[in-house]
Parts: sequence; structure tokens; C-alpha cells
Amino acid sequence: MKYTSCFIGIPLPTEFEEDFKELGLKIEGILPGIALSYAKTPHITLYYLDMKSQNNLDEIANMIKHSKKIIANVCLSIGGFGLFSPNNSKVLFIGVDSEPRLTTFNELISKDLNDYSAIDNTLGFKPHITLGR
Repeated sequence: MKYTSCFIGIPLPTEFEEDFKELGLKIEGILPGIALSYAKTPHITLYYLDMKSQNNLDEIANMIKHSKKIIANVCLSIGGFGLFSPNNSKVLFIGVDSEPRLTTFNELISKDLNDYSAIDNTLGFKPHITLGR
């Protein structure tokens, strides 16, 4: 079995989930036709894996386990809409101020997960919360 849109991320605290859904509805009113991201767990994406077999997920989790202490107790600031680049307007997201430890974490796990990386994972690292496509 394959999952779609596998990622490594930080879950959005539950107290913000309703606000996230309300924001999505407002965006839908402004941008009709946008496919909103109503993930079961809204999250800050730290690394995108694309489609992976469920058989690989435990192995991936074990590979990055040693790195997660880097982002323990990180303080995040979220805000502002963004796109990955002017030429790649497929994904609308909320930006996350790039705390240096997030970048360090991404760089470390990128090395560990090179064999699992999404083929199109070539854009620079931008921690974000996906709103829609």
C-alpha cells in the first residue's frame, strides 16, 4: 500500500485546528477552485517524502530518531502567505519563520533520507503549513 503526501512534520496544536479550518473556508471564498488541505493532522512540513510504502515508514522514523532532539522545545512564529517560487504557484502555504534549528534538522535528515527523498524535492527548504493547491 502507498500513502500520498508523506512528510515529516510538527503537528499544529489542537487549539489552532478550528482556526486553520476557518482560514481555509475564507481562502476558498477568495480562490474558488482551490483544493484545500484538510489533512487529518494539520502540520508544519519539515521534510517532504511524497508517496512511500507503509513498509518504509518505520525504517524512516528510525533513521531520523536521533535528529529530533535538535528541534525539541523549538519556538515557532507562523504567519504570511507564500508560494515556493513565482514559477511554482501550485501550493499556497503559511510561512514559518525559519528558526535555525529547523534548517539544521532538515539538513541532517536530508542526508539520512536521500534514498527516500521525493524526486521533485529540489526546492530550497521552507518550513510551512500547506493551505491548498
